[in-house]
Amino acid sequence: MANATRNERIQRMEKTLSGIAGRAVELTIRGEKAFTFSYAGRPGEAQAKLYKFFQSWADGSVNLECEYDEEFQETFIFLEIS
Repeated sequence: MANATRNERIQRMEKTLSGIAGRAVELTIRGEKAFTFSYAGRPGEAQAKLYKFFQSWADGSVNLECEYDEEFQETFIFLEIS
C-alpha cells in the first residue's frame, strides 16, 4: 500500500465510500483538509450513511455540508477537517 499511487489511493477510498453509501461515490480533493464527495441522485439514505461514517471517526473535528444540484441531479457532500 505504501507504493500505491495517489490515484490508486483515491480509487480505494471511492470504493470504500461507495460500499458505505450503497451507491457509486466520487471523491474530489479540494485541499489538504477539504474534500467533496459526490454521487448521482438526491441526498437521502446515502447522505445519512456517509455523515454517520465521517462523524464516527472524526470526533467532532469535521464540518459537513450537503447540496443537491437539481440541474445535474447530483448530490455533493463537502467535508472540511479542522
